[in-house]
Amino acid sequence: AQLKSSARAKVLSVLTERVAYLRLNTKKPPFDQPEIRRAVAYAIDRQGLVDGILGGYGKLVPEMLTPVHFGWIEGIQPLPSDPGKARSLVAAAGGRAKQPIEFLTSPAYDQRIVQAVQQMLGEAGLDVKIAMTDNATFLKRAQSGPENGPTMSYGRWSCACQDADGVLFPLLHRSSGWSFYRNAEADRLLEEARSTLDAKRRLGDYRKLHAIVAKDVPLLPLYQDAAIYGAAKALEWQPTPNESMFLNRMSWKE
Repeated sequence: AQLKSSARAKVLSVLTERVAYLRLNTKKPPFDQPEIRRAVAYAIDRQGLVDGILGGYGKLVPEMLTPVHFGWIEGIQPLPSDPGKARSLVAAAGGRAKQPIEFLTSPAYDQRIVQAVQQMLGEAGLDVKIAMTDNATFLKRAQSGPENGPTMSYGRWSCACQDADGVLFPLLHRSSGWSFYRNAEADRLLEEARSTLDAKRRLGDYRKLHAIVAKDVPLLPLYQDAAIYGAAKALEWQPTPNESMFLNRMSWKE
């Protein structure tokens, strides 16, 4: 906001291939109950996060990819924001929804987002407790499998490969320490999609996989993250979704 009124500087921004998301541990209560995972999806006002906290930078995405990835599918329908529906699901679950939820985070992430998510889930009736740790400990626990991993965590994922396999396989397949999900059909689709060069077949597999994630909610995509740069007015440069900065692609114009 300050740079926009500057006579010497300007703002350069671009939507990246990085997706912010919540990961729910489907092997730990209360998220071993699918209806509680769906309650989380209903409880989160994702547009409110983008507009109210990120100043409009960022864009909602219905899947764990962005349009620059191979495997992006148009028309995926995530569960909409519906706080009333979230409260109803939590209330119907009774005591099963009362389990305290460890929400793991680190200083590397925007704590305004973390706190807003905690508040939204609290209003739905869930008992969310933020667990702050250093980034090294966060990463170790985040990839330690469902038994030792947190009940919930916030992250921003990018594989820099612009292919769905680099995002969905590590986050969903049971062989990955990052995955807190166990679904035989999801594993089959992931394995099939990475074992063929047939683009049409791969897209068909990813379409089915996105639908599973949207319904079962082991992951909740929040928004496509934006990279925001401050630059001198004379700099001519277009930021790229992969967040690279090559000087040979920059020029200077007085």
